Amino acid sequence: MTMEINDFDRFMAVSHFDDEMAEAHTPTEDAIHNWIVDHQEDDELIAGILKHLDRTIKDAMAYCIRKASKSDYREGQGAMVDDDTVFSWVKEYYISDEVEIGSVFGRMTTDKAGMKPKKAKAEQLDLFSDLSVEEGEF
Repeated sequence: MTMEINDFDRFMAVSHFDDEMAEAHTPTEDAIHNWIVDHQEDDELIAGILKHLDRTIKDAMAYCIRKASKSDYREGQGAMVDDDTVFSWVKEYYISDEVEIGSVFGRMTTDKAGMKPKKAKAEQLDLFSDLSVEEGEF
């Protein structure tokens, strides 16, 4: 994108998600939001967010679930995808002119440490944890 990004644009792009993040949301949505905040110096990401103000973090998560379900990462009813790949999909969701979300079955999860801002990127998101047997459901 050829849009020149300044500090006000960065502020507006990150602030765009304030209402969504004020509502009930998952730790994974926190992790995605924190990643966006941490990467606000990425002009392409910020321009994409500003261009597509109708896109949400919740839909970004659904986009990632769909990508994982159609990828080589899928194994049985689940998929384990490394953070760098998931966040590259988050960026792709915001910068692409057309994205396919549709209905998805599943959810992304992170471990509890993923809720804290600016955690190390070594953590992994488990995109299909709800599809496996929960502890105690034997």
